[in-house]
Amino acid sequence: MQKTLIMFYIMINLNALAQKSKYVIKDDWSFGVSTGIDYSYRFLKPFKDYPKTNIYKVRQEREIPRFQYNIGFNALYKTASIWSFESGFQFSNLGFKTHSIPYDILPAVIYYKYRFVNIPLGVNVTTEGDKFKFTGSIYITPSINFQASRKVKYLKPHADESGYFNKFKMNDFNLFLGAAAGAIYTISDRVYIRIQSEFKSDLFSRHVYGYAGSPEHTYLWSLGLNFGCFYNI
Repeated sequence: MQKTLIMFYIMINLNALAQKSKYVIKDDWSFGVSTGIDYSYRFLKPFKDYPKTNIYKVRQEREIPRFQYNIGFNALYKTASIWSFESGFQFSNLGFKTHSIPYDILPAVIYYKYRFVNIPLGVNVTTEGDKFKFTGSIYITPSINFQASRKVKYLKPHADESGYFNKFKMNDFNLFLGAAAGAIYTISDRVYIRIQSEFKSDLFSRHVYGYAGSPEHTYLWSLGLNFGCFYNI
């Protein structure tokens, strides 16, 4: 009888321990897919050898951010209870657009788009917990800008004008520096989802000629919301 009670007591405690640790992510590797929406724009900086112009005022009058997107594959390696490394492969769009401005005399909106292939390299820190955790990360992302384009869209009553789409060469290679913060929700002992807000900006400028005709440095940046689903192996 006493042995039976002892075994019953052990089984209850083991069951309680199993329930407590059921949703704790212990596996070293996680793989997943992610996608997000980016609110994208750019910084401008005049060349050192040229006098400062009113590029910021002109830019504010002409340009506005635009929404873009990203999608990718992620791999995480957990090194400790709260630390992990993350990398993967990502496709992303960044860019901006103008207000309605005269273009070839006709009113038009100009859309600028930059397409990248990225390999993010990040470090994550995640709080301990069962189903719900907070997480944050910093990362640097080598990127290949494989296409830069401009699309002119004429507005009514000239919408029947053809407009045009053209491509132009920018820096092929760039680095983005970013940071993210969000939450993880564990669905099962193998599957969890992550939602993060993130900010990133490129480190290498692109050389363009601005509205005032003087050469300028331009740096793309974005503020976005990213959603990912991961599987522990």
